[in-house]
Amino acid sequence: MGENEISSAATVQIEIAGQRASQPLMLTIPRVPLPEMSVPGSVFVFPGGKATLEVNFQREGVALPVELRLENLPEGVMCSPVQVPGDAPKATLELAATGQAAEGDHQVQVVVAAGERTASKPLIVVVRKSLFTMQCFRVVTLKPGETRDVDIPIIRRGYTGPIQFAFENLPEGVNLTANAAAQGANSARFHFAVSPEAHERVRSVYVRATGGGYTFSDAMVVRVSRQEGTGFLPKEIGFDPQLAPLFRRGSFGGRLSAKSKAALCDAYGGTPESENAVFRGLAWLAAHQEADGRWSLKDYGRIIPTCDCHLDAEKEKEIVDSDTAGTALALLPFLGAGITPENAPEEPAELTRYRNGVRRGLWYLMRVQVTDPKSDKDGHLGGNTYAHAIGTMALCEAYGLTGDERIQAAAQRAIKYLMNAQHKEGGWRYGFREAGDMSVVGWVFLAIRSGQLAGLKIDESPLVRAGRFLDTCGVGPEPYKLSEYCYQPGGEPKISLTACGLLTRQYLGWKKDNAHLLAGIKKIMTQLPPASAQNVGSLYYYYYATQVLHHMEGEEWDLWNHRMR
Repeated sequence: MGENEISSAATVQIEIAGQRASQPLMLTIPRVPLPEMSVPGSVFVFPGGKATLEVNFQREGVALPVELRLENLPEGVMCSPVQVPGDAPKATLELAATGQAAEGDHQVQVVVAAGERTASKPLIVVVRKSLFTMQCFRVVTLKPGETRDVDIPIIRRGYTGPIQFAFENLPEGVNLTANAAAQGANSARFHFAVSPEAHERVRSVYVRATGGGYTFSDAMVVRVSRQEGTGFLPKEIGFDPQLAPLFRRGSFGGRLSAKSKAALCDAYGGTPESENAVFRGLAWLAAHQEADGRWSLKDYGRIIPTCDCHLDAEKEKEIVDSDTAGTALALLPFLGAGITPENAPEEPAELTRYRNGVRRGLWYLMRVQVTDPKSDKDGHLGGNTYAHAIGTMALCEAYGLTGDERIQAAAQRAIKYLMNAQHKEGGWRYGFREAGDMSVVGWVFLAIRSGQLAGLKIDESPLVRAGRFLDTCGVGPEPYKLSEYCYQPGGEPKISLTACGLLTRQYLGWKKDNAHLLAGIKKIMTQLPPASAQNVGSLYYYYYATQVLHHMEGEEWDLWNHRMR
């Protein structure tokens, strides 16, 4: 194997015609050197991933078979040795890390061995969940015909090599290119070019950056708009003589046609996945409606023997049993999809079969409503103020969509009860004329706003009193005290109630440039929905914050909408 040099003294003898001659000879077999290795300074591997390490050899003309291996590997990282033929100029080692491999920079040895002889060189095995990240999550607002370069920061985590880019889901008429980020570069330049004919659109563009065998993915919201910071009505609607009249009915009109819904969905970044999620939810609700039209909050599975979608027994005990609330909450998404007792959008076809369920649900609410003009309970739909307010929302939206005078009468009576149930200090709570809390006030204002949009009569004086109650719950930092809200006067601010309070303020007439509102928006934007999650999160907070930001439009809404979707 040539592990050691061998030297031996010998005698060379020659005999010719009986005569002999000899001469001493020193025989030396030199030691065969191990091949010299060329090893990179580091190799990256991800927990649960694999990586390759290429080692080059300088053999100096000696064909010596060797074994190549890694020693001192960290726990959770494995690498099998390889046998390298004597004439091979290079070899590849394959590393594999378990999902539990600890992140860090681990020094190991690359070892070449022939028999007892070994040689080694150091190598850093970098275990990282990510080698780099990019600050892509932002809104890029462009005008038709515009070109612009946007520099995106790169945060490297040990990897210094080049990074390549790819983009998906660009708005039609927008071209986005980027050269590879050079070795060690801390930013990348994205070049946008928009066609002059591009329609106004919002899209979540997916950025994929690849380097060192690792791919980083994130979204960038691209908005094509003629005027920055405002919403827009798609051309497909504004110039369609059949669709444009629907929008004279306010926020309800866009629900009434499959074409108008599709245009709005396409313009503002809706996806087939988001629409299918709605359709699956409607199918689940339809399957759990009872024969008399109600939906139950507590026993919603009693009509389906195989239903297994209840919470565990302990959590079910905490649920308030209110068929008014259950029925109203179930009706609202059907109404939101444009489904009424008589009509439904043309597509998808299955929406038409839900019309009868909407009819039965509305008739259930009207059937349980108190009708007694001489009583303080006149118009009450049952349950606490939460339940009544949600029921009022459903009736108001149903009237706004249908113009049905029977529903109008029930909705107006429900509004009357809400106004009569207000506490003298301006708030609402669970019981009739009970001192208010911010949460119930928020639901009441959702009902009031639905009534206003439907064209119902809403007295002004209860709203003025409600504004004074909101002032007492404002607990934001000075000078923007009304930017954050608490449950009841004197309490601590909560982000969910802050969103609730800000939405109520918008309904009371705050403009988009109100300093308190802008400070509250900034607070909300510090608590975006996560980029990925294993559960639905804080639905109460998301419900209010989504509406607040939708009314604001602009970049904050685009970012929030992407995360919520």
